[in-house]
Amino acid sequence: MLYDSKEINRVIAYMESHLDEPLDVQTLARVGGYSPFHFSRLFKSMTGESLGAMLKRLRLEKSARQLYNVAQNITDIGMQSGYNTPSSFTKAFKERFARSPASYKAQAMQNFEAFLANLPRQSEQLKLPSQRLLCCRAAGDYMHSAIEAWSTLYAQQETADYLNEANRFYGLCHDIPGMTDENKIRYEACISVAPDTHTQHPRLFTRSLPAGTYAVMTYEGAHDGLYDAWPMLYGWVQSQKLTLANFPPVERYLNDPAQMLEQMPQTPVTELMLLLEA
Repeated sequence: MLYDSKEINRVIAYMESHLDEPLDVQTLARVGGYSPFHFSRLFKSMTGESLGAMLKRLRLEKSARQLYNVAQNITDIGMQSGYNTPSSFTKAFKERFARSPASYKAQAMQNFEAFLANLPRQSEQLKLPSQRLLCCRAAGDYMHSAIEAWSTLYAQQETADYLNEANRFYGLCHDIPGMTDENKIRYEACISVAPDTHTQHPRLFTRSLPAGTYAVMTYEGAHDGLYDAWPMLYGWVQSQKLTLANFPPVERYLNDPAQMLEQMPQTPVTELMLLLEA
């Protein structure tokens, strides 16, 4: 599923980057260039979800991902999600996930401890510079949304104009299957472009891959195995007592996605990347 509105995509991207801040209709309407009077109705008609419902869902799903990190405590996570008391956070979290934040965190820690003692893959920390990305977003389960996003990105003449030997190829994986409803899972197909790149195409947008230190693990194998590989990197982050920054997990594809759309290599190579807090 693609949103054919550059303005709506810009609003959603702004929401994702400012979930720790107060957000109201007036602010978000201004980001999209809409009148506040019409914005809420237009947003729901285009996304199938009200503005308030999406904000609440994104904040709670973000809090659930943060609970995977041993270095963050539940009270702080609740406050960052907009809940002034632990009880109000617990109530909202249980309504969304049918279990308390404490129970959710305990289960996550138990899952990680099952393989922390013998991680099967090596991980490392790498400092990377900021990169400008040209992106296309799709929603749905990752195997289908990735194909849809890359196919749409490569179908645009604008993308062809930017392609050269220096491009790098990234996938931004915003959600965890099972935590987020399948039809709302967010995936972005991105290629690196020049720092001054902008786009007016309704289905494309630009963003920055932040400079910073990333936890990185190299995975060799079919992409349907990536879901099982990600916990290994999260487990390594836990073992090192590192704190994750507020940025989605990143997949860097060392094989050109345009070629993979036609014929998947026997052993494609993917770097899994998690931005660490400075």
